[in-house]
Amino acid sequence: MENNGKTKVLMAQFPLETHSREIIEISGMLQSEGMEAIIMGNALPQNIIERAIQESANVIGICTFSGGEIALGNVLMKVAKEKGIKKKTAFIIGGIIAPENVPKLKKIGFDAVFLTAMKDSGSKEEIISSIQNAIEEKKNPKPKKVAAKKVAAKKAGKKKAAVKKVTAKKAAVKKTAVKKAAAKKAAAKKVGAKKAVAKKVAKKSKK
Repeated sequence: MENNGKTKVLMAQFPLETHSREIIEISGMLQSEGMEAIIMGNALPQNIIERAIQESANVIGICTFSGGEIALGNVLMKVAKEKGIKKKTAFIIGGIIAPENVPKLKKIGFDAVFLTAMKDSGSKEEIISSIQNAIEEKKNPKPKKVAAKKVAAKKAGKKKAAVKKVTAKKAAVKKTAVKKAAAKKAAAKKVGAKKAVAKKVAKKSKK
């Protein structure tokens, strides 16, 4: 389904949620800003992703008040990755969330986290701005991220070259040691041969 140039936001809640006022208020706020908000309501992560694909949603917004956001959020991101929409879709979550879970949610893939949905975690402008920034970043990844990948690749290349150099050095040392051992053995054999000849000559002289 086409979004006609509008930012399309799919608003959903995980299965055990019983609050609905917030998701309705946020959807109304998004619509007043010219976005298209689709209220899906309670659904499993798999169903949310399927609906997002069906609706060609730019954003998936999750309202959560009953906990379990880390476990269910992980499932949501896993399915999004499997279906190929994780990199191009913005993910927003808000509700009653423990502060220590904010970095965890961002780490698994949420672009913005609001601790108490619309009321206290951010103004209307902040929520809209977060959505717009997340969409823009999905379209045009920040140079920092690209640069970080290049730096990581460069470091990996250097590490590989260093390992190769060390391996070559060890091989050379081993080869030198083998040569020295062979030379020592040959020298010892030569000395032994000389001693044998000298002993033979001495015996002949006695006769």
